[in-house]
Amino acid sequence: MLQLFLEGRSQERPFSLRMSLMRPVPLAALALAALPLFAQEKIEVSVVNVDVNVTDHGKPVYDLTRDDFEVFEDGAPQALTNFYAVDDRQSLTDGRFRRRVLLLIDRNSITRFEYDRALARLEAYISDQFSTGEYEWSIAVMDTSLKVLLPPTADKRAILSALHDIRQGQKPDGFASLAHWNIAGVDAIVEAARSFAAASGKKILVVLTGQMSDIDDIQAARYHLAYTRDELIQEANASNVNIYIVNPEGAENSDSSMYWIAHSTGGRVLTTSKVDQALNQFDTASSNFYSLGFSPKHPDDEKYHHLKVRVKKGDYVLQYRDGYFAIPEQKQIERTVGSSFGTFWVTNSDLPVSISFSQKRDVDDAVILTMDTTAAGAGQPLGTVDIFISLFDSDGRSVWSVHKTREANASGKLNETTEIYLHKGKPYKVIVAVHDRTSETLGVTQQVVQF
Repeated sequence: MLQLFLEGRSQERPFSLRMSLMRPVPLAALALAALPLFAQEKIEVSVVNVDVNVTDHGKPVYDLTRDDFEVFEDGAPQALTNFYAVDDRQSLTDGRFRRRVLLLIDRNSITRFEYDRALARLEAYISDQFSTGEYEWSIAVMDTSLKVLLPPTADKRAILSALHDIRQGQKPDGFASLAHWNIAGVDAIVEAARSFAAASGKKILVVLTGQMSDIDDIQAARYHLAYTRDELIQEANASNVNIYIVNPEGAENSDSSMYWIAHSTGGRVLTTSKVDQALNQFDTASSNFYSLGFSPKHPDDEKYHHLKVRVKKGDYVLQYRDGYFAIPEQKQIERTVGSSFGTFWVTNSDLPVSISFSQKRDVDDAVILTMDTTAAGAGQPLGTVDIFISLFDSDGRSVWSVHKTREANASGKLNETTEIYLHKGKPYKVIVAVHDRTSETLGVTQQVVQF
């Protein structure tokens, strides 16, 4: 089950955002596409976006305008610089608001029967309500570890085929790169939230779980739940991820942490044994919202800032994230790529990158490899580039990483040599991401090595 109390680790959690603000997070992943690095001559304008669901007796409120809203940061009114109305009455073509959904199924808190029934209901929902190309779905299961069983896809047939295979206890066909990490529970949710930070679109975690905590000592639970619950909320809000919690056991078995987490991240708790009905409610809520943007007057101070949104007229129910972290661009990138889960969300590579291994030196029970990285711009020479090199062990843990900034050579190409230390007999995944600041293009490549 999703136990929000981890004894002895509250102040030094490996995925903690507050820790990432104190020291560099290991660089690890490919999901950089939506967090471009800017060349020095460019002016970076920070815009905070707040997606707001507005409902009246449970139904979406349409046709509100910019002038209908008021936004406050830490109690101070903010002037809106951006305003977009997104609703299900029109076809959505703007990629900034395209939904990217990760369904996390908590096997620890639901029975095998509930698990099978949930997958059957999900299959029915996709079959009846989903059309190819609408938005992206992916599926992960949490038990003793986190297993990704469906990579992001908008192909209805691929989703249904994967669900069928998963229900049969089989590995889905065609997904040779299924991922597995030895993390579960709250750590898995935080990892997922971090991985989304660099993704574009409307980012959503749908967590299917029957319980968020199981602590006998109520006083200890109150203290530790408040800490880890708030940490989880802030991680999600730093990545602008809405968390929807689906509890098939009903409202009587839902604890307060569920409602607090969902409410504070702009999501909802959906309590029904009919998961397809809950997904219909989720679909309506996540496809009808107003996106409000403002430019804060303070610098990136690495602090959490609270948000308040009001509609000037009408007695409506509003749903939105309750705050955000003002994190400098570089630290945001470091935080994002520090998630091993982040590699899962990279779906394209605009900059051709290749790696090769040329030399090996034995050092006791290890080897030192020389890795050559090359990259060339597609149609234009490279300028200043950032190179992110990450090394993962077989459990998906980041064991080493480095970030380099280099200038391309006279011909506009990148050639970089790096030495990598590996223990003999163990498989590692080497991931390299190259980002060109001038063109803001990204190239990624990865390779499994073992000696």
